[in-house]
This record gives sequence, C-alpha cells and structure tokens, in this order.
Amino acid sequence: MAPRNPARRRGLIVSGCFGEGSWKVTHAGRLLRWEARGEGLRSVRVALALTGDGVEDGYIVRSFLRFYLAETVARTGGVALHASAVARPEGATVFMARSGGGKTTLVRTFGRGRGLGDDFVLVAPEGGGFCVVPSPVAGREGTPVEGEAAPLWRLCEMKKGAVTRVEPLREVEQVAAVLRHAVLFTRDLAARRALLDTVLRLVREVGVVRLCQSLETPPWEALCGV
Repeated sequence: MAPRNPARRRGLIVSGCFGEGSWKVTHAGRLLRWEARGEGLRSVRVALALTGDGVEDGYIVRSFLRFYLAETVARTGGVALHASAVARPEGATVFMARSGGGKTTLVRTFGRGRGLGDDFVLVAPEGGGFCVVPSPVAGREGTPVEGEAAPLWRLCEMKKGAVTRVEPLREVEQVAAVLRHAVLFTRDLAARRALLDTVLRLVREVGVVRLCQSLETPPWEALCGV
C-alpha cells in the first residue's frame, strides 16, 4: 500500500494510518521522521531516520513506541494512560496522575517487583473485560517493569494527601478523569471515537475513584473497601 503524504497541522505533524503509510512528528524543535510500511496493525516495518542533531537513539525509539502503541491500543478497544500500575493477586491497579503526582514513587514504595509501568500504562481488552499489560516504555526515572499482565481491578486518579483514603466520583467526573490522562496523539476521528467508547465502557464496567494518597500508607486496604 502506498505511503500517504504527511500533512502539517498547527505545528504538529501526525498523519497516515499505522501500518498503512508514513508520518512525521515534530517535538521540541527536533524533527523525527518515522516511516511505516505494511498492511494492518500486526505486521509493520518501521524505519526511524536520525536527523544528525544529537538526539539520543533511545529517545527516538521511546517516542515512537508511545505514538504507535497509543494509537494501536485505542483502535483495538483499549487505552494508553499517563499513569503507573501495580499487579497484585486481586488484579492490576492503575494510578493516573499528572507529572509529579506520585505515580513513580507509589510503584517504588508499595509495588516493588510488581510494577507494570511508572509513567505509560496500556489497558487492553481481554476476554470481555480489560487487562493491564507490562509497558515497554519506562518513565524518566527508569523504574523497572517487573510484573506480569493482570486483569484490571481498580482505576484511580491520584492526588497527594495527609491520609490515604478513597473518594467516590460522579459518572461525569469519572469520564473526565480518564480523558485527562488518556494518551492519543492522532487527530484521526475514528481513533478518537474508539477511545471515547472505551472510556465510557471503563467507567460503566470498572469505575474510577479518586485516591488521596499518603506515601506513608499503602493504598490497598482503602481500595479493597470500594
């Protein structure tokens, strides 16, 4: 299938369908040229072209994985989240928060050996429900991903607090919380509609709570009471 020509939109160039064309992305004044050839999402050959401006190779690969996986999982009924996640016997808990919100610290403090991601988390459909799969993209602090894929148990939006407790959210607040932390770079309407459908399904079937988290107390007991 012939590659599509990338098109500029408000300074961010994102075009072509994954597995069907080519696209470019500008980031912080650096041009990363990504070209993909293939049909469908399962088999894609990717070429990452360096620009000679000193951008680290690993940074380019991590950036590509974020873009690629965020759209792939959205188109297949899942969602990529700016979050951390920990696998436990009852299932995986996802902790959504902005940068500096305590995601990485929580995994390092209370989820050692069971972390599924400390900054970029993939929630995928499985068996009529959802599971959290180990993230191939480490956060800036490089926390190791050591846990195994697990069914999604709890979905939380974190905020720091003096006491660990769980607060309920209205349905509209739950939807807004997931959308705040959803990762999707493409402007393609089909992918965005698929993402919204998934968010609504997550709210109906799993639900979202606000976790006020003290880093002195593990969150598990409070979450078991939900």
